[in-house]
Amino acid sequence: MSLEFRFTMLEIPDDISPKYISDIKRKCCEIDDDVVLAISSIIDLKTDGIDISDDIDEDDLFHLGEDILKLRRAAIELLEQAVDQVLYPAMNSIRSSLVGLKRKDLAYIDIKGSRFVVTGMQKSYYSKSDSEAYEYILALNISKILD
Repeated sequence: MSLEFRFTMLEIPDDISPKYISDIKRKCCEIDDDVVLAISSIIDLKTDGIDISDDIDEDDLFHLGEDILKLRRAAIELLEQAVDQVLYPAMNSIRSSLVGLKRKDLAYIDIKGSRFVVTGMQKSYYSKSDSEAYEYILALNISKILD
């Protein structure tokens, strides 16, 4: 039986406000194709059922193609979910009140004055995909939208 333990971490700001989260969500929609391709090369983005009709004009479809546009929409949705699941619980105004409501697969830790969110997972031969939390942290790291 092949088992592999993986972990990943992401430095997050100590002062997370609703405005900061709003700004980050805006950045999610501005990722370029290189970031989309980098995320999709590591994370299996689900494009089934994604409707891109509201997101495109004829020029985009002609130059970029439907596949990259669907990948872009999937990557944006993943990043927006990551912001919701990772940053909202770390927001200053609600951090202490959500003690029992945080995801159990994420940990928020302080290391030498910096704040990090950490997750891990055990990968085995029968696992079909990575954990959601693991994918959220990977996507946020790859996109660099928190920089």
